[in-house]
Amino acid sequence: SRAAEPTPEGAPDLDTVLLRNGPSARRSTRLTPLELAAWFGREPHTDHPASVSPVLATFVRWWSAGVDDETRQRLKPYVPRLVGTAAGDDDEREEAEQARRWLAVDWLVRVQAVAWLRTAGLVEAAERLAQVGPLVDEQELARAVEVLGSAITIASRRIDITASIVGRDVGADIDERFAWDSWEAVSEPTAWIAASETATQGAPGEVAYATDLRVIDCSREPKARDELEQTGSTVGGTAWTTALHAFGDEAWEQAWRAADRAAREVAGLTIRVEMGRIAKTAMLRAPSNDELPEAALEVAEQAAREALVRAAIRGGTPDRDGEHPWDAARDAARSSAGGGAWSVVIDESRRAVGEEAWHQAMADARTVVDDLLAQAPDTVARVVAAAVAREACSGAARGVAYRAAAVSRAHGADDDGAEVAATESLARTGAELREGAFDLLEALIEPRTPPGRP
Repeated sequence: SRAAEPTPEGAPDLDTVLLRNGPSARRSTRLTPLELAAWFGREPHTDHPASVSPVLATFVRWWSAGVDDETRQRLKPYVPRLVGTAAGDDDEREEAEQARRWLAVDWLVRVQAVAWLRTAGLVEAAERLAQVGPLVDEQELARAVEVLGSAITIASRRIDITASIVGRDVGADIDERFAWDSWEAVSEPTAWIAASETATQGAPGEVAYATDLRVIDCSREPKARDELEQTGSTVGGTAWTTALHAFGDEAWEQAWRAADRAAREVAGLTIRVEMGRIAKTAMLRAPSNDELPEAALEVAEQAAREALVRAAIRGGTPDRDGEHPWDAARDAARSSAGGGAWSVVIDESRRAVGEEAWHQAMADARTVVDDLLAQAPDTVARVVAAAVAREACSGAARGVAYRAAAVSRAHGADDDGAEVAATESLARTGAELREGAFDLLEALIEPRTPPGRP
């Protein structure tokens, strides 16, 4: 491994430093790991040192916040090695960052999830997941998502069965809460959250949030689970669909924001506002004005978003006729229900803001769409894998803790005894994963791009 940087002049000896949770106002001997890295990197006092890889910093920041004080001090020898991990030209940095993100995804799926599924007795799912190779191509990733989706369904049913056996008395409700508390207490030191945040680093927040929410609903909400069964859908398939649509929405919204900025710069106007104003006039001129202009525009915009979803699946490449995704989105809006009014809105807005502003706005929108859609396949894959892995871990572990608390209570334990039983049921796996997280940190410091993963 790479030798640690020599201690810079004025930096403290590591033995004299106490790593703390939470940024400090000034430099002292009580610092966060990243504040100490800034010191070693000869940077001003900060918890966001420029010399440290942003992806690696995400992992260190989240994990350090989730462990106890004793474990946090074990991070000190790694701190000097964080310095310089952001070095290299743009291509080198991005290659290393992508490798780090995928190392986190791989660890979350093939280490964390396998461990919790085994702990829960979901042996078949755990073994199937263990047999999945490194997540270096779409086939392996699809296999992993399928297995995790099935495991989520089984774990959810087991929790339901436990609830039906113990009944819905006060003790059962308390035991279910103990299961949640035990999982939260055990999972943070294992770097479960840190690995999740690292895996999805750089992904649009709305995409990750929408995907997480949908997977959680499919796991925990009876109505959503019933809908999956009735339609023959799977948790994994639903996660892919949700993430892609959320990405299309994000591309559309970011493109419009870029167009707005361009219009303000060139003409002092905001195209979206201007279009909204003209839409009302255009719709009032239309043969039927039963629907509000905003409603008609929403229909048109949804069609455009669908076009961007299709482009996201292809990675933002032009279609066989060479049409740009943003143009396809606008064409979809024109041809949708209410598209006649939409077409009028576009034409009148173009005249209102002026040709120069309009062309600049559309050019900026295209650029944003290009940049986003080029990232779509990779980003969506990471978001989906992280979402299903997180919920599989959570559901499996909570089921174990819930059953342990219920069994303990059935044998005469009080609330304290049930809570202890819930925590102890997860403790061994949690301790093993906490130690394994140091291996992940080592890999993130000096990443090796897996074969086949660009």
